[in-house]
Amino acid sequence: MLFVHADGAGDANAVRATQFTPGEARIREALQGGACVPPVREIEAWALVDGDALREAFGTTLADKELRIAKRPRDVEKILDPKQALREAILAAIGPARRRHDPADFFTRLGERVDLAKLRQVPAFIQLEQDLRGALRHIGVLRPI
Repeated sequence: MLFVHADGAGDANAVRATQFTPGEARIREALQGGACVPPVREIEAWALVDGDALREAFGTTLADKELRIAKRPRDVEKILDPKQALREAILAAIGPARRRHDPADFFTRLGERVDLAKLRQVPAFIQLEQDLRGALRHIGVLRPI
């Protein structure tokens, strides 16, 4: 199974159509019957879905509003620059540190803490789960429905 990631840049469907779909048949052929899954969204947007996970990862007690967390999980996809929004949340929580923190520094901690129920309210994450289930069925790991 191959995961092919592309940032959604505000329009995941357009990115899927222009960057993933044209090469999908070639990928499947190269995998000799394998499956590919296209997570098309900026992962930083998913990191902003759960204020509690951010607080734990950053070691802060700031409220969602102070971290600039969207009120509803699905609204994270409306953030035009989630990378910058995550950087701003880090700056609000940690302050100007001697060394600049990269959002990727926190991905492991966030991934361990994020509430999947909140992620499952985000359309691109729902699509990723559906694509993943389809790929797992295609390669015989899951039984067909």
